[in-house]
Amino acid sequence: MLAAGEPRLGNSCNDWIQGATRAIGLPSTVAPPFVCQNVTLISLYDKLKAWDRPPSANVAQAATKFCLENGFCNATLVSPPGWPWSDAETRSRDPLPSGLRVAKVQGKLGQKYKNNAVRVSVVSECGDKPGDLCDRTGFADDADDPTAYAERFRVRWKNFFLESKIVDLSAESGTGTLEIDPKSGKKTTVSLSVPKEDDGVRGVFFGDPCIPTSRDNRVFANCGNGKLYKIKERLPEILNLAGADDTISHWGFLGDNFYDVQGLLSETFYLSLDQSILQKIFLTTPGNHDFWVIGTPFLSSLMHTLDKLHPIIQYGYGFMQYFAQDTLASLNPDPGSSDETLNGNFFNFTVNEGDAKYGLWQPQLASRDNFLFYNRIGKCVPCPTAPPHSPAPSPCPLV
Repeated sequence: MLAAGEPRLGNSCNDWIQGATRAIGLPSTVAPPFVCQNVTLISLYDKLKAWDRPPSANVAQAATKFCLENGFCNATLVSPPGWPWSDAETRSRDPLPSGLRVAKVQGKLGQKYKNNAVRVSVVSECGDKPGDLCDRTGFADDADDPTAYAERFRVRWKNFFLESKIVDLSAESGTGTLEIDPKSGKKTTVSLSVPKEDDGVRGVFFGDPCIPTSRDNRVFANCGNGKLYKIKERLPEILNLAGADDTISHWGFLGDNFYDVQGLLSETFYLSLDQSILQKIFLTTPGNHDFWVIGTPFLSSLMHTLDKLHPIIQYGYGFMQYFAQDTLASLNPDPGSSDETLNGNFFNFTVNEGDAKYGLWQPQLASRDNFLFYNRIGKCVPCPTAPPHSPAPSPCPLV
């Protein structure tokens, strides 16, 4: 039962929620979406005083269950009717240019190419059913290229197809072109460039991009600022201006990429980007929402157990395939549970079992090496920190 320090009604609903979550054992950084109405708050307050908090290491999981069973947490955190969502503006689109991704080949593998190589990828759409056709380009169908990968997404977001291969650029100029001839017959010429190692460089980065759409996942992310500042319209304008600037060599997102659950929001955004920015080097690292859509493993794990939220928690798999970075996984790729050989595979599809201290709260995370990398862009050495797995040594060299 609650003792001294029991939650008191503060100046705002958020103040009260923070007090209540601490009192029932949830970390202060976790704020389940309580219904903020005075009657509900008073009722929750009374039930909290009568609740016998279990003396166990899993008190947070028990507290979350208490919140759900008593109807104080948002019960709409389940798959919405008609899931998966679809949106006409992302259907039947040409895979280029919006599906284009260009990543610098990472660290040790990049040294093989004298740091003048990039991984070029194209993400295209498939039908919703496993046997449906995909609007692929065919540019990575070269059986003689050991780096050529062409597969439907294997885990999560299976309505997409990924084609990818490494392109070695000129050792003298660090530039080159790639002709991609989609099966639709529309040829696209991609201009590629890698800054010289001693050059100063300029890049553009954004974090936590959240865009409202006609059918956005507002249950999982409140895009109030996205609407207020018109992020859906203004951010593509900024990036397209950067694409037209030859002095800018790279760009990227720093995590929580669109708070996406099945790729729809990412697709909507990428359709607004010009080829000029998409063919520049792209870097990204995941945030907590790229693993658990509601931001925390605690409530996500409970909903996984109840088999309600589980189908739309991506655990990093959608992120790693959709944004197609060249990571440490490319050094020791693994097809996971599949017995088949994946030509050109640069992912590790083995399931991370999680740290024992999390119990069942951290199931099925994609392996950490799918997110760790370092490379060199001019004088800049990007090296993301470790994602929310067990602590691991940094992959970055001493520079």
